[in-house]
Amino acid sequence: MRQDPEAPDCEHCGSGRTARRISSVARLKTDQDVIDEHGAPGAGGEYRDPRQIGRWVEQRFEEYGMDLPDETREMIDAAREGELPGPAQEA
Repeated sequence: MRQDPEAPDCEHCGSGRTARRISSVARLKTDQDVIDEHGAPGAGGEYRDPRQIGRWVEQRFEEYGMDLPDETREMIDAAREGELPGPAQEA
């Protein structure tokens, strides 16, 4: 790493050998980004991405005027974070 003449001294040890580091940046995906990456649902309605499955479930409950059960909401949120429900992990 290149030393910057204007870089501050280390606040812990006082060393002048410091450098700036750039943090990684995450970008949120839009609905279209997800469809472009994983595809639209197939002819049978199957989805290849957990976020799309959860979206489908949410839409069905809304269409029927039903409240989404808390357990179902937790499973959808977990799937969106990459954690699959027990039966799906075994497949």
